[in-house]
Amino acid sequence: IVDRDAVIDGGITAEEIVIRGTTRGSVKARRVRVERTAHVEGDIYQDSFASEEGAKVRGSLHSYEHDDLPSFSRPSQPVAIAAMNDT
Repeated sequence: IVDRDAVIDGGITAEEIVIRGTTRGSVKARRVRVERTAHVEGDIYQDSFASEEGAKVRGSLHSYEHDDLPSFSRPSQPVAIAAMNDT
């Protein structure tokens, strides 16, 4: 989850990604959900995509074919990534 106040500079790869904040870079996941507060600058590679009205996306949307899905390894412990916007 990229929360409302988070800013991620760089690509994100995960099984499922929910974006509420800002991402700059490619987004790759089986499932991507872009919520109304999101700002995405980069291409989105996905198998399943949902976007709320008001979300801002600057980039291309690409669908994975079943055989092209990336392999996702799951960490043994939950992982959280947070980046706060200093402005």
